[in-house]
Amino acid sequence: KITKYFIIGFFIKIFIGFLFWEFYLFPNYFISPSSQFYFDHFEYLITFEKMKYFAEYRIANGFFSFPILEVFSKYSFIQYFMSGLFATGSFNAFDIAIQNSLFSIYTAIIITHIVKLEGGNSRQIKFALLLAIFQPISLISTIIWRDVVGQFFVALGGYFLYRAAKTKNFKMVILGVLASLSFYLTIMASEILLNQ
Repeated sequence: KITKYFIIGFFIKIFIGFLFWEFYLFPNYFISPSSQFYFDHFEYLITFEKMKYFAEYRIANGFFSFPILEVFSKYSFIQYFMSGLFATGSFNAFDIAIQNSLFSIYTAIIITHIVKLEGGNSRQIKFALLLAIFQPISLISTIIWRDVVGQFFVALGGYFLYRAAKTKNFKMVILGVLASLSFYLTIMASEILLNQ
């Protein structure tokens, strides 16, 4: 029954993202091929450029290839993961809105599932779902940054930890390792290795 909330939430997020994109971030994007980013913010643009870089590298060297020196770059693993969006060679910046909206919905599914496993009633499940879908950090889906994807990995790691706490023996170890990997994807390797 709650599937409709996911679908409606997804389209609302795309619409809000479209409004932000068209009237603030990238005016005339849909009508003028020469339009440019109006909001020239380094954090937005570097994520987009790094996604393009990784996608071009993957197109030239194989989908699962990774430029080894990028291990020491900030946020390289998240940007690499997100670059799959551009694997066709089409570097359409607005596509990030779709990706961010989907990952926001995936995060909401995980949180809703945890509430359900904890015995939440229908009202509590719907409330958790709406909070997770329309949380402020992911409300504007066209923001070009990695936080929404990172949130998904944090939620996934949290779910693995939740499941690990409910199990015993070897399965608990495997779930703990999966949680650790999920959390690791949300941080940059260079912060751990180089203490930046």
